[in-house]
Amino acid sequence: MAYHVKQRLEELIPLLEMIDTPWAIRDDNFLNVFMNEAALRYNIIPKGFDIAGRHDTEIPVGWSEFADQYQAQDEKVIGKQQSLSIIETYNWYGESNLTPYVCDKHPVYLEGEVIGTVWSSVPFKLFTPLEYVDNKQGKFVSSIPPTDIFTSAELRIVFFLINKNTAKQIAKRLSLAERTIQNHIASIYQKADVSSLGQFLEYSTHTGLDCYLPEEFVFRGTKYI
Repeated sequence: MAYHVKQRLEELIPLLEMIDTPWAIRDDNFLNVFMNEAALRYNIIPKGFDIAGRHDTEIPVGWSEFADQYQAQDEKVIGKQQSLSIIETYNWYGESNLTPYVCDKHPVYLEGEVIGTVWSSVPFKLFTPLEYVDNKQGKFVSSIPPTDIFTSAELRIVFFLINKNTAKQIAKRLSLAERTIQNHIASIYQKADVSSLGQFLEYSTHTGLDCYLPEEFVFRGTKYI
């Protein structure tokens, strides 16, 4: 996807102002031009702070530590003249938990030349091929557990169980004894009132555990998709 303007980047502002999801514009010097209201909230911009003409490093927010990553991504969009998508993880909207979002970046053209970029962000969703076949919607990934019946140690194991790791594999990942993992799995099954992995996977789908990502496995920053 690409956007075209007749004279300047600011022509896109009226369009983006009407969108209730985060959208923003940056110029080819990697300076911020505009953020709509949703983007200002998403980026936790202090009230009254003018982002126009400022580099990310000049904005008093924690995610400014990703400025070099964002600039490198913009350079790719501008240099290759093509869109790209990243996963960006931070305490967006000022939330206490880290949350991954998908950010799409697109080139903006003026008379055939790229003069900037536009970006938008939406929550990261899991979408399996079977869900596509069954015409189901994807689910939001979250680092907030959907149930409080499991301990933190059990939730770590739940994550790997759902991804079909064996007790031996989980033990290796978590540097624990296999017997310890087996005992935890028995406790997890008992709490979920199931007796097999298949039943637990069904339970996880029903409760939303299948989209749970323990925060200790979540890292601030960006990744290319």
